[in-house]
Amino acid sequence: MACQSAWAAARTKNTYLSALFKKLAARRGRKCAIIAVAHSILVIGYHLQRKRCVYTDLGGNYFDRLHADGLRRYLVKRLESLGHSVTLQPRIASAKCFRGRRPLLPEGIRSFLRRFGFDPSIE
Repeated sequence: MACQSAWAAARTKNTYLSALFKKLAARRGRKCAIIAVAHSILVIGYHLQRKRCVYTDLGGNYFDRLHADGLRRYLVKRLESLGHSVTLQPRIASAKCFRGRRPLLPEGIRSFLRRFGFDPSIE
């Protein structure tokens, strides 16, 4: 059942688990990558239960943000090898989506959490 969940998670768009699958499948193959994603799902579930916190996805570009300088150098070299002249200028950072606030949980999830004694307020 964990592998079925991992296959479903690998097919989602712009999530950490799909990025992990793509990264590992390129190096080790699809079957090993699915086992690794299933293991990551189990580890995430364990930590969510142990710490009693809400899951926040790292995003599909997590690995790109992790090694941003190396990726930048690699892409510049690729473009220069194709005969282009490259000059990089930093972009102005965009405003945050929620301006420091977290989104509210839907009422159904909040009532479910209240029923089991958890505090549904995230602020």
